[in-house]
Amino acid sequence: MLGLDMATLIARAIVLLVAFTIHELAHAVTADRMGDPTPRRMGRITLNPLAHLDPIGTILLLVSGFGWAKPVMVNPMNLRGNPRTGMAIVAAAGPISNVIMAVSFALPFQLGLVGFSAFGGFRMRPLEQYGFLILMFAIFILPMLGIDLISNLIMVPSSMVLSFLIGL
Repeated sequence: MLGLDMATLIARAIVLLVAFTIHELAHAVTADRMGDPTPRRMGRITLNPLAHLDPIGTILLLVSGFGWAKPVMVNPMNLRGNPRTGMAIVAAAGPISNVIMAVSFALPFQLGLVGFSAFGGFRMRPLEQYGFLILMFAIFILPMLGIDLISNLIMVPSSMVLSFLIGL
């Protein structure tokens, strides 16, 4: 299928079934705990991937490596406290769950419980210890120097795809 090997398809399926589900569930549970019953009423407080997968986002992830899940509907007026603060907390829940998942899946490798040889990529291994510093440099220092690497790598392509999809 489009020159994809089995390992790539399996990895993308895991992203669909695990990462997308947990990410959207984090938004839903956070909104629910902050007083908004909307995600609960819409059946989004579940580990069932079918409740969270967007059909087009699913297909695109499988064939291109870029996709999305169905967004969790939240009514900011139902959230306790300031609606803007509440929405910021709900919005942050998904990315925080991503970080927790990344650490959880990386921990067995770091502890030596799982070998790294099955994944190749040994040429980058010497840079591993500097990964966090490289990321922080790309996010914070380069923009101060007028080089917005993150925007060019993420925003420009996503804007082009959006323009293509909506016909601009």
